[in-house]
Amino acid sequence: MRRVLTSLLLTIFSVSAYSQTISGTVLDGKTGSPVEYAIVYFNGTFNGTYTDKEGQFMINLSEKISGPLTISSIGYYSINTNDIYSGKRLLVYLNPKIYELDEVVVSAGNKARQKARKANLVMFKKEFLGNTMNAYKCKIENEDDIVFSWDPDSLILRAFCEGPLVIDNKSLGYKVAYYLDIFIYSGRDLSLLITGNIIFREDASDNRGKAVEKRRKSAYMGSRMHFFRELWANNLDSSGFQLKTINNSALSYEDIVAESEDGSKYLNTKEVLHVLYFSKYGGSRLRLTKDSVLFEKDGYYDALGIEIWGEMGRLRIADWLPYEYSITEGL
Repeated sequence: MRRVLTSLLLTIFSVSAYSQTISGTVLDGKTGSPVEYAIVYFNGTFNGTYTDKEGQFMINLSEKISGPLTISSIGYYSINTNDIYSGKRLLVYLNPKIYELDEVVVSAGNKARQKARKANLVMFKKEFLGNTMNAYKCKIENEDDIVFSWDPDSLILRAFCEGPLVIDNKSLGYKVAYYLDIFIYSGRDLSLLITGNIIFREDASDNRGKAVEKRRKSAYMGSRMHFFRELWANNLDSSGFQLKTINNSALSYEDIVAESEDGSKYLNTKEVLHVLYFSKYGGSRLRLTKDSVLFEKDGYYDALGIEIWGEMGRLRIADWLPYEYSITEGL
């Protein structure tokens, strides 16, 4: 499966090679041997490259990139690193994925297992892709590679995949590879934990033009990316966002944003934020799980530092856009 999936990924994502680059080597964390065909990329962007037979890579830094550099490979947990501007070659060790499953593992097999797997796959796709119109037009091309673990007592579903999930988003015109590290869904309290990393590519076969751009714009307006871009620019009010406490008191940019001497910006508040965007009923709520959370001009933010629910929280992979996205004029 490793070689087949690697070949598929090589046809989906192109290798970047530019004059301003960083370089490094990717090694197996246990054996120290080079990891060939590991993908090195900036999470949530188009910008990625592959390691060679010696585990070596070079990647473009011609533009300022928000967020850490991510390294992923089939059979390994992804690694994120911020140590990319020191001028030194990076040395990265990847840890093999090991699944210790105490519950019933559901994969292809007899009819009862196939029925259970089908039910788990439906639940997984609803929580992973979402339930918007864009989600209905998404296809996971290698869904047979997903392994499920279902605990009937706790009603917890876990999902595992050795390699990336390859997703064809017909609605937004993207091909996506998502390296899933953790997926835990509780049917008891409806909580969801997903961690992983994503890289995009324009779907060259898509020729619907304006229709795709309109759907992208619709997905963007009122999204987390839109919110953090407007917050960074101190432009919430004129862009249609309202920011309040849960007690309905208005909040300003100065109330929740801290700026460092180097120009970095941090969401810094103990308030649970209630965010409204025009006609999107119900709004969204944000709660920090860290003292402060970095966010960037392009909409990047530290996702592990914020809990989001409501309108923004219900958006899943099918409605995500790359950080390079910008609205096409005239739409």
